Amino acid sequence: MKKIISSALCALLLMGILSGCSSSQTSITLAKVKTQTHLEDISYDGKISSSESITIFPISSGKVTSVKADIGSQVKKDDVLFTIDDTVSKLQLKQAQASLNSANANYSKIVSAANPQAATQARQALERAENELRDAKNSYTNTKAQFDDNSLIAPARAAYENALANYERISALVPLGGESKVSMDTAKNALDTASAQFENAKAQAKSAMDSVDSRLKNAQISLSAAQENYNLTTGSLNPENTKLAESQVQSAQAAFDMAQKNVNDTLIKAPINGQITLNNIKFGDMTSAQSPAMAIINPKNMEMTIKVSDAYIDEIFSDKDSIVADVLVSATGETVKGTVTAASPGADPVNGLYSVKISFANENKKLKDGMLASARLSNKNSKSEMFVPLESILEEDGTKFVYTLNGSELVKKEVLTGQEKNRYIEVQGLSPDDQVVVEGADKVSESSKFRIVNIAS
Repeated sequence: MKKIISSALCALLLMGILSGCSSSQTSITLAKVKTQTHLEDISYDGKISSSESITIFPISSGKVTSVKADIGSQVKKDDVLFTIDDTVSKLQLKQAQASLNSANANYSKIVSAANPQAATQARQALERAENELRDAKNSYTNTKAQFDDNSLIAPARAAYENALANYERISALVPLGGESKVSMDTAKNALDTASAQFENAKAQAKSAMDSVDSRLKNAQISLSAAQENYNLTTGSLNPENTKLAESQVQSAQAAFDMAQKNVNDTLIKAPINGQITLNNIKFGDMTSAQSPAMAIINPKNMEMTIKVSDAYIDEIFSDKDSIVADVLVSATGETVKGTVTAASPGADPVNGLYSVKISFANENKKLKDGMLASARLSNKNSKSEMFVPLESILEEDGTKFVYTLNGSELVKKEVLTGQEKNRYIEVQGLSPDDQVVVEGADKVSESSKFRIVNIAS
């Protein structure tokens, strides 16, 4: 009986001891020391594309008159790819050229006319034009009156009427024997002559009327031009007129430049050296500024955009020029060296990742747009600095230290700290193989009992 009680008491005592030991353990998490080369631990997948890639949208809309390149064609910068009908644009250019010439002539006239001698000559020309118009009006009035009352053709009309009457009289007497046929023929010839003279008189009267009418109109035009020239000459002493003429030249020049551009835009040229990858047009098609006509890529240089987490973006930003990339292209099995040429300062709101662009050469032209690739980043200036989580650093009496795991024991190690990066801090005094206590670091000592609940990579 005593043995049974003693055994039970021992069992209870042992359970109590074990329970006490379990409750005295501290839960901790560990993290491995990271080095500067930890960028190489991650591979980033994506697609490669040409650094220079341009889709051509024709500015000018119209009918395609020739196509000089097709898919696969190698072109050089400024080579003509296709042409658009330029009939209307060339006519507009001629009109703009005429307007520009007129504006320049007007400006030159204003500038050269600003002197007293030119004003005197302009006044004399105006007086001559006024006199000519006065004479032209008088001549027109007199001739018009004669034309209206038929005085210009009266003699010819009278001669015609007499010849007609004589012919009719003789024609009536011939059948009666009163006149001979010869007399009738003579009268007929006289009538024909008088008729021709009468028609000629009417034509001359109309010509005389047209002449005085033309003279009057020309005199009016000459007077208008002389008056404009006189106003321009006498007004050219005003600086405002010169400024106005100058602005008219500038406006005409702008219109000419625009018309010239419209003509130039009918020649669609290659903006870069490269290869045609898209051709949506053929002879006779109508182009549209909203529809892509062709696309060109220059495969000499390629690029790849990868997505990077916030754990690494600061390192890329702070030392971008030192970051190199090894890009493995799946289709060719080739690995090429690239550099980081751009990095987004903000994360994508959808996935929280940062875009980083890698550029690399395509010397042998084997790499093609759309090929799958993977990239690994590294820092060529890496000095193998070591980093630990900020939470693992403790401080006592001005001395910073961490707890590391050595077998089944914790070891306190003094460290020197440096720059912070993404919740990590640079340290000296540790080895790359060390594991430091993160969570629970402030609750343990070298003699503490502990239980490892997680080891972070």
